Amino acid sequence: MKRLLFLSLSLFLLYLNLKGQENPFVKMAGQPFATYIDSLEQIVYNNIGRYNQSQAEQTAAQMREAAKITKNKKWNIEADYFELLYRYAFDKRQEGITQDQIDNLTKGYINNLQQIIRKAQKIKAADIEMRALYDVFGSYFFFLQNYEMGFSYAIALDKALLHVPATEFPLKIFYYAQIASQYYSFGDYVLAKRYYEKVVENPSIANDQRVLETAWNHLGLIYRMYDNDLPASDSCFHQILEIRQYHPSQDEPDVWVVIALGNIGANYYLSGDYHHAIPLLAYSVEKTLAHNMGNHSFAIGKALTLVVIFMELHQWDDAKMFAGIARDILQREITKSEIESIELWIDYYHVMSTYYRTLGHYEQALYYVDSTAIARSWLGSNINPSPTFYTPPTPELHFKSEKLNMATMADLINQQYVIFTFVFALLMLLLFVTLFCLYRKNRIISRALALKVQQWAHAPIPLIKSDIEDNPLFAQLNQLMADRHVHNNPNATLEYVAQLLDVHGMYLSQALHQCVGLNFKSYINELRIKDAVCIMTNVPSQNISTKKIALDAGFYDFKIFCRVFKQITGLSLSKFQNNL
Repeated sequence: MKRLLFLSLSLFLLYLNLKGQENPFVKMAGQPFATYIDSLEQIVYNNIGRYNQSQAEQTAAQMREAAKITKNKKWNIEADYFELLYRYAFDKRQEGITQDQIDNLTKGYINNLQQIIRKAQKIKAADIEMRALYDVFGSYFFFLQNYEMGFSYAIALDKALLHVPATEFPLKIFYYAQIASQYYSFGDYVLAKRYYEKVVENPSIANDQRVLETAWNHLGLIYRMYDNDLPASDSCFHQILEIRQYHPSQDEPDVWVVIALGNIGANYYLSGDYHHAIPLLAYSVEKTLAHNMGNHSFAIGKALTLVVIFMELHQWDDAKMFAGIARDILQREITKSEIESIELWIDYYHVMSTYYRTLGHYEQALYYVDSTAIARSWLGSNINPSPTFYTPPTPELHFKSEKLNMATMADLINQQYVIFTFVFALLMLLLFVTLFCLYRKNRIISRALALKVQQWAHAPIPLIKSDIEDNPLFAQLNQLMADRHVHNNPNATLEYVAQLLDVHGMYLSQALHQCVGLNFKSYINELRIKDAVCIMTNVPSQNISTKKIALDAGFYDFKIFCRVFKQITGLSLSKFQNNL
């Protein structure tokens, strides 16, 4: 009897072993998540969009079988999670489905994910909890565009990630990168920087070097634009080159190498080193276009930077060539309905207004100044603000020849001398008249530009759409600025103003982005420059110094004030004051 019982038990164990070999999830059950994440994604989640109903049912059944064999409840929740993902993906693929139906499917999907999260929390299945939290976070951001809920789940996901080391949950680095990306896109560079630093602090754990390269690139941009720390910015871009040195790409040229070199070139430009900036910027533009890398906004930005450099070096042909490249990309590649594309057009208009003003083509310069103002009011619309590129006509010169009858060589020499003296005097007179006319014309155009700046200073910042005037948070912000002039405080930051309004900084940043298409720093600077213009317009220049005007407007550094003034108005401070 004992022998029969032993034989039955052995056969049963053999049966379970054979069953485990057929079922890939049995080997995963009870193991740390980090040891089987690649196999799980390869077997299941990378192919979920290609599963038919029978394959999906079989996969879920194997997961439940693994839970039964190993007595691990987690795999029952994994099966529920898989079935939910499959059903959502399957329903979205149905022919003829509308956007409203997809939105309703996504809302139901989120509700079911929340149930998965509660089940996972109950049995402490942290990896399922965090994956489901990430799916909710992504659904709100990428499908429903409900950014308030998206950020709330970003906070919840961050709290869950704090308790799990990246060695146990390799997706942690990728999730941090996604959270950082959303903060970056909304202009909250402080939080974006914090999360990107979490990504790069453990480079050996990141399972995708593209995540590291994106993080280093955005950190470099944050150090440049927000912190004004060019050495730190350069260090970030050089990290990308170092990654590519040890992990070269099969593509030629390497996209990330082109981006890193272009950004290093931009830093050289900002530091005034044009000698090193020009070849790096030109290389990045050339390779981006020649190999159709698709990063058109990057190429446009670098081309416009080259236009500015060549203008400062008085190399007008090179400046015009790169302006034409930027214009061609804008007209050919950029979708005009996107806010980012309108902002690129505004950058182009601003550079071109400077180009023509410097060449003395003041009417065309004024045209581009007007185009900049119009493009700002067109943000969020589908109107194509592209102008016809203006090429000044080349005047034809006509010369008259005279027949000279000379009796002698002495008469010829004397007549040539008289003619030379007369022509020289005539040319000097024409030069004087031309310079005088140009001065008068420049004076008139400059005064017209200064008048437009004064009109702009008394007008409110234009809204992207008229139907967002009742945005309560934006209205509170405007009222706060009008009543307490918080923007005149040089230490006013996003966090400080948000605290005054008793809201989180990301909501304030979101309201600004939706209402006026500006980040907080740009919004504050526009208000400060408007105040400075009003002060200079109303108070005689001999009664107040420009340094005091800058301080009263909210700039603690006079050089920063001058730079921001020219950036926003298109006129230097001295030129504006001379034309009041």
